[in-house]
Amino acid sequence: PEEPARSPAAFESPAEVPSAPQWLLFARHAQAGHNVDAALAMHPDNPLTKEGREQALLAGKGPLGALLRSADLVVTSPLTRAMETTALLLEGAGAEGARVLVHAGATERWGAPCDEGTPKSELLQEVPEPIKCWEGWDALPERWWPEPGEDAWERADAFAEKIRRELPEERIAFVGHGAFWEMVVGRYLGNCEHICCERQLASA
Repeated sequence: PEEPARSPAAFESPAEVPSAPQWLLFARHAQAGHNVDAALAMHPDNPLTKEGREQALLAGKGPLGALLRSADLVVTSPLTRAMETTALLLEGAGAEGARVLVHAGATERWGAPCDEGTPKSELLQEVPEPIKCWEGWDALPERWWPEPGEDAWERADAFAEKIRRELPEERIAFVGHGAFWEMVVGRYLGNCEHICCERQLASA
């Protein structure tokens, strides 16, 4: 049986977060192929649509992009739709020193083949050079995505614990996926939607 969604306190901006200037931000990727074409749910690792790229570029010019550029660390899922969103959100002034970490723990829970990834060796042949310079590639396994039947709640708990205990940065932004973020923060986010939480994921 599914566990009830976690419910850490959620805020619209870091200024509202009680732990400010320390904060966490969770964002969902922009529109990907399977979000608008059900047939693509059977296709692994869909990229963003043209509309999704425009959506991410627009969000990058607004509060979400500004927050990513001000974060001490940006953590992205290795699924193509999340990495493309992260790169587009970070475009523009102030992004030159951004630290980005590719981390398999942030990937989507398995719901269909669209949640399967691309092997690391293939990703490193395909992604643009700036993405190859992100941190985390060395630690990423060749086959890093979850299999059908994984205990996604266990991964969500482990990911939240990593945030609390292993990441020293004060301001961290995460770019990932709707269903998995719902398990971590108790809220399903729309494409390019974001919420902010206390640095230790304190409950509401």
